[in-house]
Amino acid sequence: MASQPQIIMETFGLRDLHIEWKEALVPGTEQESKLDFGFGLDQMQDPAIFRIGLTFSDIARNSEGKEAYRISAHIMGFFRLAPGLTDEEKGSLLLGNGLAMLYSSLRGALLPISGCFPPGFRYTLPTVNLQEIVQTAQVQGGSNSSKTTPGVLPAKDEEIGRKSRDPKKSTRRPGGR
Repeated sequence: MASQPQIIMETFGLRDLHIEWKEALVPGTEQESKLDFGFGLDQMQDPAIFRIGLTFSDIARNSEGKEAYRISAHIMGFFRLAPGLTDEEKGSLLLGNGLAMLYSSLRGALLPISGCFPPGFRYTLPTVNLQEIVQTAQVQGGSNSSKTTPGVLPAKDEEIGRKSRDPKKSTRRPGGR
């Protein structure tokens, strides 16, 4: 007999998506990209249901320092947890698996939309370590609400956990990021 999943994404949707293409990036040239992430978590009236919001932005500059594109998105998902989990297990599942599910869903939404922009701008969300982003946000004091499960970051519609990556140089691959 198969075991029941401990976390299920009931539904998700984009709350906001903005893509602004400004300058062409030449494949194989260096670009500077500033990534920013935010997330928040709410327990709903049903104690087994949680809402997670994830925000993402990326601002890239081409090798000449001109802004090449600006992307921002806010995706929200509702998750059901199995009964009998400890608070620590809930936090781990929601901020580990739940955020990863949302990030993957955002990746699936961005790729086909960005493919409609001028040639050479097909955006793929970068691979990130979400666990590192969560740990950094918690160290910065993100878990400070008595309304949520201990170890779980609170949020209404605002972002509580946030991490920015310093601008970094990367090389753009043809047809991808």
